[in-house]
Amino acid sequence: YNAEKYLDRCIQSIVNQTYKHLEIILIDDGSTDDSKSICKGYQEKDSRIKLISQENKGVSAARNIGIREATGNFIGFVDSDDYIQPDMYETLYGLINKHNCDLSICGYSIIYPEYIKKSDLTNQIKTMNSEEVVKEIFTGTIKGFLWNKLFKRELFCGLCIPEDIQYGEDLFIITTMLNKHKNINTVYTSKALYNYIQVSNSITNDVSKNFNLDGSLKIERTLEKIKELYLNNEKIVNLVNVALAQATLDVYRLLLLNGNEKTNNSQYLYVRGNILTYCKYYM
Repeated sequence: YNAEKYLDRCIQSIVNQTYKHLEIILIDDGSTDDSKSICKGYQEKDSRIKLISQENKGVSAARNIGIREATGNFIGFVDSDDYIQPDMYETLYGLINKHNCDLSICGYSIIYPEYIKKSDLTNQIKTMNSEEVVKEIFTGTIKGFLWNKLFKRELFCGLCIPEDIQYGEDLFIITTMLNKHKNINTVYTSKALYNYIQVSNSITNDVSKNFNLDGSLKIERTLEKIKELYLNNEKIVNLVNVALAQATLDVYRLLLLNGNEKTNNSQYLYVRGNILTYCKYYM
């Protein structure tokens, strides 16, 4: 959506993958800039590209259309302002075949204007089961993003990304998937193959975007839903509570740094109250 500034770099990184047998589905989510015409230009030059346009419905709706339209055996995601390393899908696909897995995950780089931060500085490849992946998402370097993973298509059967969740929707669908399929064999490489562009006005930097209209935290709703999935697993529930505490502290720090304890007093009071509720899990 409205990604004309980044779109050429993103699409080029996909069409130039060393693994060539790709079905590339571009979703134009009602863009009002030149994004659609840029996509059409690539579609005319590359028969692997399918362009789907819709009115603006949000990232989850766009991803759900892509999942429904995909005909391949595996599904991956790339956000329009990011780009991937040339061997990302060859590496992830090769790891799935080598280790007989259903899901492969790679490390990533966060591209800031001033510097680059890699998600994992180790040099490792390891395999995990479903529960181990969930624990790694909340305690390790894997995290609950859709874009640094390659999924067997059948893992999405009976699932769709919730379009009413505004923050952490990818985390929710992945933990839901891992809860539904108890025996997902997963392989992880620390190699940074995905490049995540840190946009200055993203939801993680604009503190007001972390809140619902009723003043509650958006991530709080998502994490509470995940807790409901794992009510019978005390260890994972405790990890989610720690994540709630961390998210609350992060927003609290943003409010203080931006001086929002005065301009957004209700948000400040809500978060400060939540600190007492969740931060006991740090102790």
